[in-house]
Amino acid sequence: MTLTLGPLRGIPAGVDRTNDAMNQRKFLTALVCFSLISASALAAPISKRKPTTNPQGSTSPATLQQILDGLVVSGPAIEADSSEVVSYWNAAAGPVTSQIVFDQTLKSEKVKLGLFDQSSPTTQAFLLSDTSHPSLKNSDIATVTFNDNTSITIRGGIQKKGNGFDGPFGFFIKDVVPHAAPVFLFTDASLNFLGQSVKVFQGNNQTMLKLPGQRPGVFLSSEFLLAFETGTDHGFNDILFLVSGLVPAVPEPTTLALMALSTLGVVFARRGRPV
Repeated sequence: MTLTLGPLRGIPAGVDRTNDAMNQRKFLTALVCFSLISASALAAPISKRKPTTNPQGSTSPATLQQILDGLVVSGPAIEADSSEVVSYWNAAAGPVTSQIVFDQTLKSEKVKLGLFDQSSPTTQAFLLSDTSHPSLKNSDIATVTFNDNTSITIRGGIQKKGNGFDGPFGFFIKDVVPHAAPVFLFTDASLNFLGQSVKVFQGNNQTMLKLPGQRPGVFLSSEFLLAFETGTDHGFNDILFLVSGLVPAVPEPTTLALMALSTLGVVFARRGRPV
């Protein structure tokens, strides 16, 4: 496209018009460039997706490490890659408590935390539901008392009592999505279709944590953070619970025997290989 400059008006005859012509050409060139840039910006598509925010204010879902860092007030950090291998617990002196600490599951989901008996995984009791439950929120706490007759009493949670808990127990979540069968995810990876679905972090008696609705307190060795993965991305950042009043259960003799046999098998297999 060729731009033709017309006569410059208002300038007396005999005056050099060269600089004025150059200035006019520069102005028109800048105007054309501005118009092209504006047209390009208007043509760009606009995303209609509403982003989620993490504790740091980012527009992407929080990672497990970001969630843990957001809980720590002082003391040693909790490393997301340094989880404990614990599947079952026993109650310490006093009741067992559970609390939702962080939840970024889809609001179409309904996640419930429960506990199950090691000797009979179908013996279950529900403790807490996520924030989509109308009567519970992140600061709510369920308290479990283990009775002499193998029954349990639950206060502040979903279920009031349950029977058949006569030994070590584990935790699970029931993940319900509309128009799909519920999914159960257990702290015992051998009970899960996709293997490990939770990371476990034990307190160190040093780190100070700030939990929803509470003042900062020491992360005790009788407390555990359970970070569940409800999807398949292995982020373990979907929903996080704190359970307290616990001691890890010692593996049963049968389990120890199987582990010993497996170790011996590996040793003999290595000895049998040529050097």
